[in-house]
Amino acid sequence: MQTRKQYVLVVLLGMSIGVALFTISYARTRHAKQDAPQQKELITSVPEVVSCVKNIKVINKEIKDAGAPDATVAVEVENTSELGIIAISIESSKGRESYGVLSSTFEADEPIAIIEPHATATLKIAVANVFPHVPLQIGSVMYIDGTEDGCTESLKTMHKLKASQEKQKAKRKESPQ
Repeated sequence: MQTRKQYVLVVLLGMSIGVALFTISYARTRHAKQDAPQQKELITSVPEVVSCVKNIKVINKEIKDAGAPDATVAVEVENTSELGIIAISIESSKGRESYGVLSSTFEADEPIAIIEPHATATLKIAVANVFPHVPLQIGSVMYIDGTEDGCTESLKTMHKLKASQEKQKAKRKESPQ
């Protein structure tokens, strides 16, 4: 009789532990579903724009289509150098996280200036990709003669993108049409 009581006690204990684990698991999943996804804080005013490039002057900055899901920050810049620019980047960085837009003509067979000497151009970056309370930066440029200027990390990113474009260009040239 004693072993039968012990057997029933062990089974009840096992069932109690199982029910407790199930309840905890169910409560966690239900609680997780109720948490609203965190919304990224969007910028409401144009952030400061700094330049890592000595020959780029910021002329104007504004938010286009403010409040719309596809709102952008438009930054008008002037190329104050004597060389045309074939690539330029605008970035928003906070710690290790970074968003950027690189405008370039790397895919062209011959370099084509996207900003002529002493001319202006407008760079755009989505508002959703701009960190609040953090300045935007003109990170890097590549000139038509192959020289470059800018922040180290931005230049590394530009080199990777240029190498990728050159690989794609080489594949297009060798594939029969």
